[in-house]
Formats: sequence, C-alpha cells, structure tokens
Amino acid sequence: MEQLLISTYESLVRPALFRMDAEEAHHLGQNLLKSMGWIFDLSGRILGVSGLCGAGAQTYATFSLAGTTMKNPVGLAAGFDKNGTLVDSLASLGFGFVEIGSVTAKPSSGNAKPRLFRLPQDQALINRLGLNGDGAEAVADRLKSCQFPIPVGLNIAKTNLPDLSMEKAAEDIAFSFKTLMHLPFAYVVINTSCPNTHEGALFAGEELELILRAVSELNQGRLPVFLKISPDSPESFLEALCKLSRQYEIRGFVIGNTTVSRQSLKTNPKLLETIGNGGLSGAPLYANTCRLVKHFASSKAGYQEIIACGGINSAQAVKEMLALGASAVELYSALVYKGPFLIYTILKELKKEGFFSNQGA
Repeated sequence: MEQLLISTYESLVRPALFRMDAEEAHHLGQNLLKSMGWIFDLSGRILGVSGLCGAGAQTYATFSLAGTTMKNPVGLAAGFDKNGTLVDSLASLGFGFVEIGSVTAKPSSGNAKPRLFRLPQDQALINRLGLNGDGAEAVADRLKSCQFPIPVGLNIAKTNLPDLSMEKAAEDIAFSFKTLMHLPFAYVVINTSCPNTHEGALFAGEELELILRAVSELNQGRLPVFLKISPDSPESFLEALCKLSRQYEIRGFVIGNTTVSRQSLKTNPKLLETIGNGGLSGAPLYANTCRLVKHFASSKAGYQEIIACGGINSAQAVKEMLALGASAVELYSALVYKGPFLIYTILKELKKEGFFSNQGA
C-alpha cells in the first residue's frame, strides 16, 4: 500500500507539479495541506502507523529531543513552513516534530524570482530565497492561537540586510528571540549558516559569540538552543563553534544547512550555470551529513544532541543517522521527489523492522 502511494505520486502528481514553477508548486502544496490534512491522517491509519505519529492516539513508542517527548524521531526541516501558517496541519503528514522558519526580526520579500530550482537527476533543489518571511512580530501574533499538536522548533536567523553584522546582528537575532520566546516551542535554532544572504554563512567566531551572549541573557536556560551548521564550514570555525557551544550551554546542533558546493552532481553543468548561485539541498548532501554527524557525535558535550538534516529520504537513512549519533532527523527536499506520504512509509518500514519495539512506551 505504501509503495502504491509513493508510485502514484511519482507517476501522476509529481509530473504535473514539475510543470509548474517550483515556488508556485510549493505554495500549492501548502494550500492543499491546509484543506486536505485529513486525507494524510487517514492514510496513516490505513497503513497502521498513526500511533507512531504526533497526532495519533495510541502510543507505540516515545523519543526525547531536548527534553521533549515525541512519538517518532522524524521531523520537518525549516524552510517548508517559514511563517508558522501550517503548524496545526503538519502533524497529519506523520512527523514527530516540525521546525518552522527561518524567522527574521523584520519582514522581507527575499531575493528576486525565480529563486527555487529542481535538479531531478540528483533529487535535489537549489534555492536562493533569501530568508523571505513575515517577520517575528507577525509570526508571534499568528502562533498565539496555535494548538501546537506536535512538538515545534523555532528557527531564527538575522534579517537579510546589508551591513547587519557584529553587535547589530546580535541585536537583530535577540529581537526575534525575545518576541517569540514566550510561546511553547520545544527548542530554538539559531541559523547562522544560510548561504543566501548578503554575506553568506557566518564563519566568524566573534560575531557568533555576540549572538550567543545576547540570546543567553534573554533565555536564562528556559528554552533549549541549537545551532544550525553549514556543511561548508571550515575546520577552524567548527572548533570555535564547539568551544562556544559549551561556554553558552548550547543544547545541540542541526547538521546541517544547504551547501554552495556543486561537486559530483549528475545535472548538466550548463544548466547549473544557468541557475546560478544558491544553496543546494537533497540527496547529494547525504554523505557529508553522515561525516559531520559522526564528527560532532565524537566531539560534543554529553548533554548536547544532534538533529541530522541533509539528504535523508528513507527509513535506512534514518537508521544510519541515529546509529551515527543523531537524536533525531529532519527532511524537506525528499518530500518534493517522493511526495507527502513519505513519512508514513518510513514509519511503516521502521515499525516492520522492529525499530520501535525497544523504545519506551
């Protein structure tokens, strides 16, 4: 049944969506989820995995991330729901948790269109959206009436403006944190690794420390804070980041963000040149995600946790990331290529293989 759902998406639905502009197809998918969430929830019940999902009534297993209990360790990465408009609907897709954002202090329209591109041969995406969004105050106002049916993480980034660095960057991040910190988030991610801003991913330890200090002064240990790491980070910055993460009691790491690398892609180089700059996500990131998860698992403090993100598109990938030391995983690009029933099929396979049998009830 689960393979039928995926093959139907791949043979009928995906070709129609891929004839549309990628960003327009994304918005269509969001609108369908709002109006048809009950179909996805029913699919989970038919497949017999609804109890493994955040909205399910029966508890087969529980997992913990940053002190929050969840039904399964598969989450939705930031970028799909930038403005917190879908939190009440996303549980129907089977996720154990979702991460909204990146949210910025000020609203922004982002970079010029077109800014989202598919690479079907690589099952990948390139985006240069540029942190478009409604801004922290609008998101906070929207979420104050949200039910939060599953654990929700908040991803915040500095507003994409020129010359917003050092103390000004810290003030910008702190404003978003202060505006949203009263809401019942499971954790907060500081995204210092977006490649689609004026200055690109942050690799300056001094600015990162200013940001962490500003957030720490506001937080007082109330919310678990994670750092989102660029796969393009130089070794020297990773060392500085690990040191600062202990100093400011950062709870863990999201590994990782999109990459500016175009190595080993099957897509025609001329097409890549036509597309231009942007962050690459999807299947090509998987090997590097494994490498970074393994690296951080051996170097992190005992209380710190890892959320693996990048190229994850199957039950086998989920198991591998958890075996390497991740506490949970996130995906997004895989939904574009395998469809909205992917999470249920992953959970069904994990359940069939006995993955949940040894977990606490």
